[in-house]
Amino acid sequence: GQPRKNKNLYGLIDGFSKTPHEIRKQYKLVITTSNAEIHQYICDKALEDCIVELRGVDESDLAVVYQNASGLALISFSEGFGLPLLEAMSVGVPTLTSNVSCLPEIVGDASLLCDPYNVDDISKKITVLLTDDIVRNTLIERGTKRVEKYRWSNTGEMFYQEILKL
Repeated sequence: GQPRKNKNLYGLIDGFSKTPHEIRKQYKLVITTSNAEIHQYICDKALEDCIVELRGVDESDLAVVYQNASGLALISFSEGFGLPLLEAMSVGVPTLTSNVSCLPEIVGDASLLCDPYNVDDISKKITVLLTDDIVRNTLIERGTKRVEKYRWSNTGEMFYQEILKL
């Protein structure tokens, strides 16, 4: 998404910076919509070696980005829906998201949840997502099932059924 305040990119960066050194050495945090302010924040924290900043991703390249990800973190304070979570789940990528706003309702039990206001919780959940194979595999399995609920064909049918009730 866009680098707006509600996306909590600073909380994500701070959470990632508190993960064990081995994790920051093995994995990179990829921010797909960085800007000069975020770049400066990363430099101020001396995290340039473990964070990759992109200036946006073309829609045609998005699937490749997801398929090469070890996980997706959307730690927003608020969201209208949270489509990136479903996009990641659809290609078997485990997810971590906030326990606020509409996000828990969207992901159900198919994502790890964290407190977006608590950097230690963000860090802990990033660590679990990247290191616990049982959790990862469970999230991938649940995510694959969860995303089926949001297929356009299913959504259209649910909408049609609701119209019939009126």
